[in-house]
Amino acid sequence: MHKFVLFFLVALFCLGCKNGQKNDTTSIATSKTNEPENIENSPSTQDNHIANKEEKSSNSEQQKSVVDLSFENDSTNDVDKTHELKDKLPSAISEVPEINLAEEAEINLAEETEKNSNELGAEAHYQEQETEENFQKEDRTTVDAETEENIEENSNKKSEETSFEEFEETSFEESNSNAEVDTTSENAAKAEKDRLAREAQMKAQKDRLAREAQMKAEKDRLAREAQMKAQKDRLAREAQMKAEKEKKRYWNLLLAKKGTYYYDIYIDKTKRGTQVTSISANNGSIVVKLDVSIDVSTWYYSYKFKQTSTEVWRDDIPQSYDCFQDDNGTKTTLKLKKTSSSGYSMTFKGKTTSLSHPVIPGSSWNLMDAYEKYPNFVVIDGGQGTTVKHSKSKIKFHNDEKIKVGSGYIKCKHFSPTTGEKWSAWYSTNDGSFVRYTDVVDGYFYDTVLTKIQK
Repeated sequence: MHKFVLFFLVALFCLGCKNGQKNDTTSIATSKTNEPENIENSPSTQDNHIANKEEKSSNSEQQKSVVDLSFENDSTNDVDKTHELKDKLPSAISEVPEINLAEEAEINLAEETEKNSNELGAEAHYQEQETEENFQKEDRTTVDAETEENIEENSNKKSEETSFEEFEETSFEESNSNAEVDTTSENAAKAEKDRLAREAQMKAQKDRLAREAQMKAEKDRLAREAQMKAQKDRLAREAQMKAEKEKKRYWNLLLAKKGTYYYDIYIDKTKRGTQVTSISANNGSIVVKLDVSIDVSTWYYSYKFKQTSTEVWRDDIPQSYDCFQDDNGTKTTLKLKKTSSSGYSMTFKGKTTSLSHPVIPGSSWNLMDAYEKYPNFVVIDGGQGTTVKHSKSKIKFHNDEKIKVGSGYIKCKHFSPTTGEKWSAWYSTNDGSFVRYTDVVDGYFYDTVLTKIQK
C-alpha cells in the first residue's frame, strides 16, 4: 500500500513537471510567434529591424536561462523529495510489519521501476528540452530568416520605393524638362508667330502706305494733268481770243483802207503808167479791185501792158483771186479759189496747183499787214502764175520816212529784203496803206508812188 502511494506521488510529480515545461514552451513559442508578426507589421527602417533582431536574441537567451533554471529547480525539488522519501522510507518500513520475500521483490521491482521511470522522465525531460531548444533554434532561425527576408523585402520595397521615387523624380524631372522644352517650343512658336504677325502687319502697313502713295501720286498726276489741261485750254482760249482780236484788228486795218488809191508809175524816172486800187466792203467781205496800165511809146519802140484783178477777202483771208493780164499782146488768166480751211487751188494756163494758207495776191495793197501777221507766207504773181515765198526774218526794216503824197507827206515804214532782191516798199504808219513801191525789172527801174487817196 505504501509503495502504491509512493508510485502515485512520483507519477503525479512527473506529470506536473511535463505540464510546466509544456506551458513554458507554449509561452515561449507564442512570444516567438507574435514577435515576427510585429516585425512584419512594423513599418520601420533597416536599423529598427536589426535592433529588434538583437532584442529578440537577448530575450530568447533570457527565456532559455529561465527554462533551464526552472528545470534545475524542478530537478532539485525532485531530488529533495526523493531524499525525503528515502529518509522517511526506513521509518515507514520499520513501522510496516515484516514482509516476505515476494513483497520485498515487489518493492525492489517498484524501486527499479521508479528509478527507471525517473531516468526515463529525466531523459524525456532532456529530450523535450533539446526538442524545445531545437524548436526555439528553428524558431529563431525562422524568425531570423523571416526577419532577414522581411528586412530584405523591406529593403527591396524600400529600394523599389526609392527606385520608384527616383523614377517618379526622374519622370517628374523629365516631365518638367519636357514641359520646359514644350514651354520653350511654345514660346518660340508664339514668338515666331508674333514676329510673322508683326511682319505681316508691317507689310500690310507698307502696302497700304504704298497704295496710298500711289493713289496720291495718281491723284497728283491727274490734278497736274487737269491743271495742265486747264492751262492749255486757258492758253488756247487766250490764243483764240488773241487771234480773234488780231483778226478783228487786221480786218479793221483792211476796212480802214476802204477807198480809192491813185498811183503813178515811173520807169527810169519817167511816168509811163497809172494804177488805181479800189477797196470796198460788201456783205462782210472786202473786195479789192486793181487796174494797172502801162504804155511806153517812142518813135522806134512801142510797149503796152494791161492788168486787171479782183480779190475777195473774208475773215481776214482771201477767198478768191481772179487776174487778167495783157503783156504787149500776150494774154493770161489766173484763178485762185479757196478749197478748205487752209487749202487753195490755183489754175494758170490750164494747170492747177494746190497751195496752203497763208496766201495773198501780189497787188501789194496789204503786204505790210501780212508781214506783221504771218512769219511766212506766199505771194502770187497774177500775171506770171508764179509764187514767191516771203519771210519776215528775211526782211529788213529801215528808219521811218516821209513820202510826199500830193501836196502833203505821209509817214511810212520802209522795209526791203535781205536776200539780194532789188525791191523796197513804204507803207503808212497810220493805217498801213500802200504808199510806194520800187523794183528793177529787166534793167529798168520801176517806181510806183501814191498820188491821191479818195475815201
